Amino acid sequence: MYRLLITDDETIIVDGLFEMFSEYTESMELELYRAYSGDEAIKRLHTTQIDILLTDIHMPGISGLEVLRQAKSIWAHCKVIMLTGYNEFKYIQEAVRSGSIEYVLKTEGDAKIVQAVEKACLALKEEWQLNELIVKAKDSMSLALPMLRKAFLMEWLEGARTAAEIREEQLAEMQIPLRQGQPVLLVTGKVDQWRTGMSLADKELLLFAIDNIAEEYLRARLHVVQVKYESDQWVWLLQSRDPADDDSMERFVYGSLEMTQKQADQLLKLSVSFLIGSKETDWNKLPEAYYRMKWQISYGIGMGREMMLHEFGPSPSTIEQENDDEGPNRSQYFGPDLKKLESYLESGSEEAFRQHMAAFLDKLPDWNERHTFTVQEIFLALSSMFMTCMNRSGLTHSIGRRIDLGKCVELKSFADWKGVADYFLQIAAHYFLLRNQSEFSPYRDVIQTIETYVHAHIAEDLSLTRMAEIVYLNPYYLSRLYKKLSGITLTDYVIHVRMEKAKELLRGTNLKVNEIAQEIGFESPAYFTRFFKRVAKMTPIEYRER
Repeated sequence: MYRLLITDDETIIVDGLFEMFSEYTESMELELYRAYSGDEAIKRLHTTQIDILLTDIHMPGISGLEVLRQAKSIWAHCKVIMLTGYNEFKYIQEAVRSGSIEYVLKTEGDAKIVQAVEKACLALKEEWQLNELIVKAKDSMSLALPMLRKAFLMEWLEGARTAAEIREEQLAEMQIPLRQGQPVLLVTGKVDQWRTGMSLADKELLLFAIDNIAEEYLRARLHVVQVKYESDQWVWLLQSRDPADDDSMERFVYGSLEMTQKQADQLLKLSVSFLIGSKETDWNKLPEAYYRMKWQISYGIGMGREMMLHEFGPSPSTIEQENDDEGPNRSQYFGPDLKKLESYLESGSEEAFRQHMAAFLDKLPDWNERHTFTVQEIFLALSSMFMTCMNRSGLTHSIGRRIDLGKCVELKSFADWKGVADYFLQIAAHYFLLRNQSEFSPYRDVIQTIETYVHAHIAEDLSLTRMAEIVYLNPYYLSRLYKKLSGITLTDYVIHVRMEKAKELLRGTNLKVNEIAQEIGFESPAYFTRFFKRVAKMTPIEYRER
């Protein structure tokens, strides 16, 4: 939304331009203000942020050039368009030197003036994008890079981001020194026991030190990327700098980590243990390897101190079979998918939800006795996800009247995953439909407040900025919200109310036209007459006498 201030000492010109640009408030995203003198313009500049100043140069008292200088000193980004009836070089030169972006002769016509304002809007848009958005985004990116990098890597390791979705430019942006497609070796590590009385900051510092020590030994031949997934546990992704140099990689990693253990013990007084992957892992298999090694270092290597072990690798007992005592259950690999499905439900992204649900079903284990407990766990996780979203949005009872929610906890009601999917997709369809219907219900009161205010203050300032202040919303957001809920723009609604009030006063009172203009918020009777004729296709007098 761009605020345009029209300034001229000739009332008919100000009102004419104001009326003309009223036709462009939606297409050019304009909010209009007017001033009938340089002094009035400067007062407006001190109370309202003005983006575009359209002003005459020659005005009695405070000239347009002085208004220009004031505008630039108060609002540096303000674009200025100078209007004049004189083609005098010295004024053009001074206006340009003072920062005006355009100089228009009044004799050039309305189209030239509109073109100048469009140019100013475009210049503002480009400045905001380049100077604010891009620069600030880069600064923020630099500060947030470690957190973004960790989030990116965790999504990959947990399976929420597939290897096919990772691109070279993303790795470069995140400053992750890994070559796409080249296998990596996983190493998990943990602090066996912290010294008593250590603060969180002390622990973070020591983990940073351990990472630095290990990298000093490893980086001669390997790219090293660390991801901390618990307060005392982490994983390293190791990749050979030279793809051809991998013959003795295992011995090199073992020796480097052995030295890291010794340095941690001697310098940091910490006991650390490491679990080295059984082999390098392809990118698309990293999530399974990560979950397997994460479980093994937490539960599989016992309570020993300064352990240095090799992963015992995937086996039927740890991956394919369900054995609660000997390995990680396969269902844990689906946690990221369930989180993503829940996020799509909560954000109202129906199409994304359906697509991810279809992809999720392709990953599920067979529906048979061998995977009974896994099937039950995943089914109940889906049920819990839907019940949580329905309860949070207050839609449980409404959906329950449309579909039997009792089946959410009855696995025996289904014979296969297709039946489960069809059932939950039906719930999802009702959820999204009802959610969309109720999405804007909290804002109905806002719209009612605005419309009540318009009727009660019809003779006062009904600019978008003023009404946004009443309901504590951003003007641009209020404009979009009102149109979405009512089907018309807020400007059109104000025009409609003022026109109906004008007709009522013309029919039912003997007030003069200039008095009626003041009653409904028009400062200029002449502008009111032109406005009325444009909308009603007749003048106020003609309407009264018909």
